[in-house]
Amino acid sequence: MRSSTYPCRRSVRIAEGECRKGASYPSIRPRFRNHEWSALSFAFMWDVAGVADGGCKAGIPGRPPMRSAVLLRNWAPERWPWPRTTAVLEEAFGLRVSRGGLCQALQRVANKAEPTYQALVKQVRASPSVTPDETGWRVGGQLWWMWVFSTSQVSVYAIQPGRGFEQAAMVLGADFAGFLVRDGWSVYRQFLQALHQTCLAHLLRRCREMILVSGKGETVFPRTVQAILQDALQLRDRREEGQISERGVAVARGRLEARLDRSLQRSYRSPRNRRLANHLVRERDALFTFLNCPGLEATNWRAEQAIRPMVVTRKVWGGNRTTQGARSQGILVSILQTCRQQLRCASSLLQTLICSSQPRVLDLTAPMR
Repeated sequence: MRSSTYPCRRSVRIAEGECRKGASYPSIRPRFRNHEWSALSFAFMWDVAGVADGGCKAGIPGRPPMRSAVLLRNWAPERWPWPRTTAVLEEAFGLRVSRGGLCQALQRVANKAEPTYQALVKQVRASPSVTPDETGWRVGGQLWWMWVFSTSQVSVYAIQPGRGFEQAAMVLGADFAGFLVRDGWSVYRQFLQALHQTCLAHLLRRCREMILVSGKGETVFPRTVQAILQDALQLRDRREEGQISERGVAVARGRLEARLDRSLQRSYRSPRNRRLANHLVRERDALFTFLNCPGLEATNWRAEQAIRPMVVTRKVWGGNRTTQGARSQGILVSILQTCRQQLRCASSLLQTLICSSQPRVLDLTAPMR
């Protein structure tokens, strides 16, 4: 029996096959508030055995319907297509709603969440360090791009029609002057005021792949680069453990840079090695920034983790049909992901937003009472 853990205010474990046919469970009576409900937050207030589930009060042993309600309300719409969502609502809870009704409800929530989204964008622009990433997306069957800009506190998603500097600057700002921890995509180098750190994990992966497919004489250069980057990461670990002083780090960093420069000054006959050398020359000033700035990440793992759920979503139902839907998608998943980072319950916050008469800014980073 497989099981999954869905983070909410508390951990809720949902085991497959738990709701067996013929089992007696308390009846579920849907109750609507303010006549505004959405598929994403599922602002249905279920009463189970007379207990109102106004937030994320789940995990009651022996009550799979309560657990399933929390699962549907918080996570299913990210990865379930509309027909399946409507079918589950009707079969499990007796709620008949069309796919168009769910889309309209999502749009209403996104409209009310617009000020909160803009506040998250401002927080990203003011952050000292941002990790961006992008992946392909579909809007109306056309190729668009899902961007994510993640910090330790918040994440902002934006579905844009391109993958260029203009689209990245719409969220990050063309004058961003903080640390930019990113992969080797050339667009990021156009943020001239930023301090750059290129992702070493991407470079190490590229070296490993080159070693596997290259001939014996062609593996010397990728092995050298691999050894230099691994030594740099080990130097960072030694500094964090207090085994080496800052002066020692500076001396060791200079030696690593000298080793790399000697390797880049050579000429290579292999096209693979030439491409890697040219890439390293372009990224030369962004390779060891994390050694100059304690606490700075050496990889873009934060953005990779933030964009992974959207990759799963794309595989399930492809993307959005309209630009309006793409805009709503970016707003709502930004709020969901930020709540996950803050260990906040997105359901209760969205319910507060839905029940408000006017759009308002939710303070997603405030500690819970």
